[in-house]
Amino acid sequence: LAGKAARDEERLKAVINFAYAPKCRQQWILEYFGEKNGSACGRCDNCKQGKQEANRSLSANEWTLVKMALSGVARMSVRRGPDDWEPRFGKRKIIQCLLGSQAGPILDAGLDELSTYGILKREGSAYVEALFTTLEQAGLIHTVTAEGFPLLKLTKSGARAMRQQEAIEMCLPLRTAGAITSKRNATKRRQGLAPQDVIDESLYQKLSAKRAEMAQAQGKPAYTIFPNFVLVELANQKPQNNKDAIKIKGIGPSKLKTILPAFLDLIHTHCAEREASSS
Repeated sequence: LAGKAARDEERLKAVINFAYAPKCRQQWILEYFGEKNGSACGRCDNCKQGKQEANRSLSANEWTLVKMALSGVARMSVRRGPDDWEPRFGKRKIIQCLLGSQAGPILDAGLDELSTYGILKREGSAYVEALFTTLEQAGLIHTVTAEGFPLLKLTKSGARAMRQQEAIEMCLPLRTAGAITSKRNATKRRQGLAPQDVIDESLYQKLSAKRAEMAQAQGKPAYTIFPNFVLVELANQKPQNNKDAIKIKGIGPSKLKTILPAFLDLIHTHCAEREASSS
């Protein structure tokens, strides 16, 4: 019975994906049955209404977004092999984690201590939802049923794409949600300046430089050290010790011991210099 239920769920999911697919209906059906090189029919509703959007290569910024999302799925899975990830959580919980949710189930599971916690917070929930739909349509992630629960699995193709070992083409949703829609914020990001909500921009720049230095030393992306919103809170709140810092969203016990000390030293030095210059 469990097997039949899983098959029925997969069929239902396929029907839903077909109904909401933005691409040519004929192309979708051909790809579903394994034919990847079909051309648009020009006759279905999507083709006639101009919904058909051609897949394309991703820009560097788009690649970063895709890798962040796929890394979030991986961090909430168990690695069984180079491209084999065993799912542990459903799509809803993974998205909540990437958005930095403070919901009880997220905190109770310790997901706020993951390096990917909150890394897509500034994109907004609407965009992240649309991004995950696109990743599913591209075959980088898909939902499986385990013990009656729908879990989000990173596919082999998704695992390779996460390491940027496989070229992918897709049409990402428009980034119209979240704080990034502000032209002023976009200009500041391009110039490498502090976000608009930073009070002490000088300290933020020092924290950002320290993060880049640590990321380079460890051979990791900067966001795995601390997401931008954590740097903002560090610059604004200027915690003086672990007791103060642990209250900041995105700083868990593990980072409290391994990463935070360097940032606290920098904050102490910055505050001391400010006091000295004002006296």
